[in-house]
Amino acid sequence: ISQGDDHIRLIKKVLKATFPDADAAQTLFPPSGFCASLTAGTLPNGSTDKMPFGTEVFDIKAEYDPSLYRFTPTNAGKYYIYYALSVITPAGVNAYGKMLQTNIHKNGAEFKTLALNMFPYDSTNEFGSSVGVIAESNGTDYWEPFSYQNSGSTVTTVGGTSSTFMAIRVA
Repeated sequence: ISQGDDHIRLIKKVLKATFPDADAAQTLFPPSGFCASLTAGTLPNGSTDKMPFGTEVFDIKAEYDPSLYRFTPTNAGKYYIYYALSVITPAGVNAYGKMLQTNIHKNGAEFKTLALNMFPYDSTNEFGSSVGVIAESNGTDYWEPFSYQNSGSTVTTVGGTSSTFMAIRVA
C-alpha cells in the first residue's frame, strides 16, 4: 500500500511539473459531432432546397435533429462541417453553364458554397459536389445542408454513404 501511495504521489509530482498552470481538471474540449446520410429523393431544377439527411449514423451529444436536418452544437467552438451530395446526372445535359451546388447554411442563411459543372453523362452515372469548412459556432448557431442544380430537369439524389452531412468539433 505504501509503495502504491508513493507511486501516485510521484505521478502527481511529474504532472504538476509538466503542466505548472493546471490548477483544475483539464479537458481539451467536450466531444461533439454527428454524421447523417441522405434519404434518396429528388432535387428540382432551379431551386435551392434543404436536403433530407434523415438517417443518423452517429450523434455524440444528440445535437443533430434528423426531422429538421439541422445540427445545433451546444458548445461554442470551432467545428469542421462537411456536406457531400451525389445525384444521377440526367441524360443529354449540355455541361456548359449547368451546375450542382452544395451549400452549408448557418442560422438560415447561406454560409459556404461549392458549385461543380454537370457533365453530359447518361442517367446511370453519379455526379457529386461537396463542401467543407472550419467555422466558429457560438453554442446556439444551427447548420443545414442545401443544394441547387440547373440541369433543366429534376435529378435523382443518391442516398446512403454517397451523400453525407457531418460535423466534428476541432477546437
